[in-house]
Amino acid sequence: MLPYTLKLALRHFFRRRIYSSIIVMSLTVGFACTCLLVSFLIAESNADSFHPKKDRIYEITSSGFAERQGRIAYTFRETHGYLLNYPEVENACQVSDVQRAEILIGENATSLNVIAVDTSFFSMFDFPLVAGIKKVVPGGMMITTEKAQQLFGTQDVLGRTIDIRGGSEREIRKEVTITGIVGKPREKSHLRFDGLISMAVFDAGEESNRPGGANYVLLRENTDPVEFMTKYNKDPLRPTIMGPGKMDFILHPITEAYFLSANTLGFMQTRGETFIWVGWIVCGLILFMAGFNFVNLFLLSIQERKRETGIQKTLGISLWQTLRAAATEATVYIGVSVVLSAVLTSAIMPLFNNALTADVEFTYMSRLQPLAIIVSIIAVLMFIVIVLTTIKQRRTVPVSMMRNVSAKVRFSKLFFTLQFFVSITLCVCSVTIIKQMKFVEESSVGFNRNILQMNAPRNEKDQRITEFKNRLLQIPEVEHAAQASGNPISGNMIIAFTWEGKEMSSYAFEGDENFAKALDLQLVEGTLELKNVGDKLVNESLVKLFDMKDPIGMRVPGVPKSEEHRIVGVVKDFTCVSFKTEIPPVIISYKASAKNLLVDYGGNDLSVLLPKLKTAWTEFFPDYYFDYKVIQDDLMKKYSEESLFYKVVLAASITTMVISCFGLFALSWAVIRSRAKEMSIRKVFGAGAANILGLLTVSFAKRLLLAFILAVPVGYYVMNLWLTRFVYKVEVDSWVFVTTGGALAIIAIVTLGIQTLKASLSSPLKDIKE
Repeated sequence: MLPYTLKLALRHFFRRRIYSSIIVMSLTVGFACTCLLVSFLIAESNADSFHPKKDRIYEITSSGFAERQGRIAYTFRETHGYLLNYPEVENACQVSDVQRAEILIGENATSLNVIAVDTSFFSMFDFPLVAGIKKVVPGGMMITTEKAQQLFGTQDVLGRTIDIRGGSEREIRKEVTITGIVGKPREKSHLRFDGLISMAVFDAGEESNRPGGANYVLLRENTDPVEFMTKYNKDPLRPTIMGPGKMDFILHPITEAYFLSANTLGFMQTRGETFIWVGWIVCGLILFMAGFNFVNLFLLSIQERKRETGIQKTLGISLWQTLRAAATEATVYIGVSVVLSAVLTSAIMPLFNNALTADVEFTYMSRLQPLAIIVSIIAVLMFIVIVLTTIKQRRTVPVSMMRNVSAKVRFSKLFFTLQFFVSITLCVCSVTIIKQMKFVEESSVGFNRNILQMNAPRNEKDQRITEFKNRLLQIPEVEHAAQASGNPISGNMIIAFTWEGKEMSSYAFEGDENFAKALDLQLVEGTLELKNVGDKLVNESLVKLFDMKDPIGMRVPGVPKSEEHRIVGVVKDFTCVSFKTEIPPVIISYKASAKNLLVDYGGNDLSVLLPKLKTAWTEFFPDYYFDYKVIQDDLMKKYSEESLFYKVVLAASITTMVISCFGLFALSWAVIRSRAKEMSIRKVFGAGAANILGLLTVSFAKRLLLAFILAVPVGYYVMNLWLTRFVYKVEVDSWVFVTTGGALAIIAIVTLGIQTLKASLSSPLKDIKE
């Protein structure tokens, strides 16, 4: 009997190919998005869960300083040894960044993400070893399989001797031997590295290059981390950045490190917890909409066959036979959709990984956790459609079925409206996020965005660096060049001081006489010219903070009275770090010998400028690697999480709108089929195509309008909530809703137009006979 049931299901599947295709496409899109998101979100949530001792491993963060809030994942090097004095600590490990590391292979230098660790690294963390010894030893280096393959074309590199260079200006050069090959862990980690070296490699008087780093502790069994930290924070001699005993510490489980906002060191990768929650919500919405479409469209398909069902009931079809027929037909649709979704998932996974900076592999879905969720989703969906189909068929009177009396699917209107409510809300969110990201990218930051920074060698003479700056000014594409301590977005300094008994802090920059000109800072009063060591520029926020009525000539706050440091000019506020923080007080000091070079390229083509800069660099510093960073790129990196959020919401809005259109198409198809005779009679009495079109679209228009009215306040609230993370932001204007509503109207007209036009042009006699 089962082959007959399957044959019958396939016959129904192919009889209405277009309708069946809509069901399959809706499910395929839903399944593909669900598989991708489930695998990605589980992989993210399981970060650092592969360490056997994960329940006892903790990362340490310290409190901020001065009036700055937040926590930092950075402690002095002495903290590592100091922690081992406590009996509650079984082991401790410090991880430090090797600045600007690169390895030399022949004449070629390749940048490498190398971290320096102590000998306890592998006793705490369980990164898999492919070859060699599972220990970081002095004079040795461990490299990942991926990087070994990339650099040497093979993973068989044990015992190979290479030169590694690092430090703030790559001034430290060592010869090391590859002692181990580290494989890719089963789950991802917040620690990101291409190579591991021992702390001892850069010792011997060079410790100032890495005074500290991230610290981790392995607590003994049955140790309460809260009680231990309380005890540690009461120790007046504990090492801190501000001095012994002046900062508090907190322990964070290693499984939370990936979501810790304090982890901003170069070798760390993080993801916001909010992003994960948004991902699960989006996954749920897409799955719900795709599942609803399948259930609704499947029931409508059954309704189309009511004569056949009525005859079956008259002949005495049993409950078991009804269940089996529904299960077989549902399996056909879901089975085809699963196969197609697997193909679609495999095809779009590289794009997905690239967009979300992820590394999920297709095989990850075969693991127990994601596989169990995916199978459970399919099973629940099948159960729902089988039960609803069976109930609907068993409750309907056979005679009414054979008379072709239509039976409407009562809940379709509600869920149809809900589908478009979700889609419109996501569209409103997408448009607003695009607007905010455009604002971040193009709006004024108070200084020149067209700045490129190069770091001159620290051990070069000041005169030589000044000569190099003058050489840069001879390049046609360079408009200004200045020596500086850093730039407003990255590499800036924060100084802490006491003013009238209150601890305060300020951003501090040092630059030569061209600093303000290169950044194009806007003068409020005084002068922009810095000529003497004691000359200072301050911004409007500092003047306002200290309520300075006539700041020109005043002594700079926080500077000892014995030093003659006076304000010579006030500049307009400019963005420091990002638009997510208030503009802080800023002090700009004169320093002719600053090592960083800020180059104003005036928006010229960097592909033309960079070779010229590299040529000039080679002329002056042939022994040093040419390196640079673009300030605009640095600024946009501050919004990496927002950028990912934007991509997820945009993709979700497009996906849900596509699924909603599938539902709209199918529902309109069902309505047209059920009202075919009515429309034919109207056409016989003279109704034109326009009348029929209006008749069919008015009911859908009402539901779409209702969905839009409900989505407007929800979208407005959600976007205002998201925008609170920005201090400087756009407003959620009315044109956002007008644009979204217009786009919805166009989509609905196109989706409905084809079917309604076909119905209005069909032969009335044919429909009346049916």
